[in-house]
Amino acid sequence: MLARTATATRPNRLAAFHESARSLRALKWIVLPLVIAHVVLATISGYRAIVQVYRVEIAVDAPTLRAGTNIAMSVATSGRTPVDVELELIQATHAETLAVLLIRDHRNPSYDPRTIHAATRVVLTRAQLARFQPGNALLRATANGRRSASGPNNRTNSRASLPHPQLFAS
Repeated sequence: MLARTATATRPNRLAAFHESARSLRALKWIVLPLVIAHVVLATISGYRAIVQVYRVEIAVDAPTLRAGTNIAMSVATSGRTPVDVELELIQATHAETLAVLLIRDHRNPSYDPRTIHAATRVVLTRAQLARFQPGNALLRATANGRRSASGPNNRTNSRASLPHPQLFAS
């Protein structure tokens, strides 16, 4: 009879030996959500390091470019790295940069998932149009993401052009 009670209590002692302490269980409940949050943010940040420019758009207020024509350019970036945007007017072999827009990254780019929106407006002048011949021209906006310090060694390029060549008269 005595032998039975000794063997019956032995598994209880082993279970108590392998059981975690209360403080360790509490620590797991505190640390586990923090680790999960960091993994989710790191995954989003990795995507944003690869896809740096979401959208580049150009809008013109008239189908014919003349002195006084407004050209609007808008850009949406991930905010993970700085982005340089250039608006160009191109005709045959002659090209001229109309505007350059420098978009900064977030203060803490790895953990800030907000999209950065930027826009600029250019009004064409007679002096700018005098360097071109009347005829077909192309407006092009190019956004270049820079290399991220902690991310992959790549640059993201995104271009927007008006769907058809624009005619202009000086």
